[in-house]
Amino acid sequence: MKIKKGMDFTVKLLMSFVFGTLGALLMVSVRENFSFTVTLIVLVVVIIVAFILDEVWKRHKKREKKINFLLSFFSQFGLF
Repeated sequence: MKIKKGMDFTVKLLMSFVFGTLGALLMVSVRENFSFTVTLIVLVVVIIVAFILDEVWKRHKKREKKINFLLSFFSQFGLF
């Protein structure tokens, strides 16, 4: 399935808003119920997970772009 570039931006923006809201709610809950050290550890872990998910997303998009290119290339010769 090919996603239009504008739609891709909208999906990323919506996902950022949703995950940002969830992250803020998590941090408020942790801050109210635990010490500063635990809150700091949770914040660092959340940031690391966010960076990992960003890298996974970039790899996925790169692989999808490569597959779309190959499909369009082979479809020119009637193979797909």
